[in-house]
Amino acid sequence: MIRRFAAATLVLALTLGLPLTLGVSHADDEKPTPAVDEDAVPLEIAEVEEPVEEPVEADPFAGTGPLSGWKRGRAAIGDHGCTVRRVRAVHDALDWLARHQEPDGSWSGSGFVEHCRSTHCRGQGNSHHDVGLTGLSLLCFLGAGEPQATGVHGDAVRRGLASLTVQQDAEGCFGPRNDKRFLYSHMIATLAMVEAYGLTGHDDYRRPAQNGMAFLIDQQVPYLAWGYRHADDGMMDTSVTAWALLLVSVAREAGLDVERSVARGGLAWIDKMIDSENGRVGYVNRGGESRRLPGTSRAFPEGKTLALTGAGVMSKLGMRGSDAKDETVKKSVALIATLPPTWNPDDGSIDLYGWHWSSLAMFQAGDKAWKPWNRALRTALLDHQGGDGWSCEKGSWVVDDPWSGVGGRVYTTSMACLALMAHARYPRFHKLKDR
Repeated sequence: MIRRFAAATLVLALTLGLPLTLGVSHADDEKPTPAVDEDAVPLEIAEVEEPVEEPVEADPFAGTGPLSGWKRGRAAIGDHGCTVRRVRAVHDALDWLARHQEPDGSWSGSGFVEHCRSTHCRGQGNSHHDVGLTGLSLLCFLGAGEPQATGVHGDAVRRGLASLTVQQDAEGCFGPRNDKRFLYSHMIATLAMVEAYGLTGHDDYRRPAQNGMAFLIDQQVPYLAWGYRHADDGMMDTSVTAWALLLVSVAREAGLDVERSVARGGLAWIDKMIDSENGRVGYVNRGGESRRLPGTSRAFPEGKTLALTGAGVMSKLGMRGSDAKDETVKKSVALIATLPPTWNPDDGSIDLYGWHWSSLAMFQAGDKAWKPWNRALRTALLDHQGGDGWSCEKGSWVVDDPWSGVGGRVYTTSMACLALMAHARYPRFHKLKDR
């Protein structure tokens, strides 16, 4: 019934010449194809069951935070070839995350099962990276336009951010340093805090966001990039550096005190890791393959993912004034296009971490790259979202991928959700005038 009414409304709107697009205008992008998918109608139309006149809601972000101009772009989950089914998938994922939040506001890789209804959801991870999982979960809500005090899940966001605040130490680090990969959790938690500040303008988030950035900068190998450990170790890699560069870009957009020069060494590292012949970005060697956890390479071959190439492209295009027509970037984008998302649990090719980075990269690269990638991503993820009806698994994803054994179902659900909203989280940075 809903779809029949949506289709009728769509036809009527087209006949009358009414605007249908949600979100910011990307006037400089390639023109969208005139064909409309069966489900590709805006959420505002598709979810109306009766032809009622809806009141105009005030923009909860208007004039509040430095990133308030992103509100439409971040909330426009239905833009850029998205379908109503995809919008609902994101909403169901947020509902699942909200239902499995800890009482203290955090999310846990192992403890989430304590909040299941009737039967337990499968896919427990461990609790070593709960700060990072909390950050990933919050990024899903923030990416969907859920601010701290408004939106369906506003309370979940508020409590999640509060849980991170109490996990920050005097040096600005979020979470314990009991694992050599602690910097991942710190960066993801900091990104959530930075986006929360940028979107709301609340001073309660500015200080922890700024302190988190200060700690990250302190971890940088002087004038170069980032790695797992402290800068004194001199160890650097592309994965950690890509998260750091994304943080630098978003923090600067949010108005935090971060010099652009901080990014120069990291960008130089990315350039060093790109094979100029084929565009592949390596982990610690030029054009090398991605890394896996010890003992997992047979199940998840390194050659089945281009995660670091996606991370490298996003790093290069994630700064104001970047060049989307750079020849090396074009080779990297073409390479990513040869390995689109496919759901095959038997060949080790499912890599939600890689799909997250490559989705961000392909959107930044423009519609020519984004549209076919988007179709493949939609097919891979939407057909395999867990549960239906009253199942507790509804809205989540569980699958064996290279990192699911660590983060569990909270990780797989968050990463799948972030990939699905890659086009709505950030504007195309290369369209923004350099400063």
